[in-house]
Amino acid sequence: MTLTIEYCASCGYAPRALGLIDEVLAEFEDRISEMRLVPSSGGVFEVRLGDALLASKKETGEFPENAAVLAALRAAL
Repeated sequence: MTLTIEYCASCGYAPRALGLIDEVLAEFEDRISEMRLVPSSGGVFEVRLGDALLASKKETGEFPENAAVLAALRAAL
């Protein structure tokens, strides 16, 4: 499965995306075949596993908590 994190580069969200990747790798390195960081704009911070949207700052107006993303990954994998 491919995990994709799309983040607003001009908003300075890269450190948050990299922090999430560290946590994901610590727990799921053997179950995720590919991880993609996609610089974007417009205040987005979205996490997808394959085509499934796991978390979206654009939809909720708030950054997803890393723990919530990890829980969604556990459920999906």
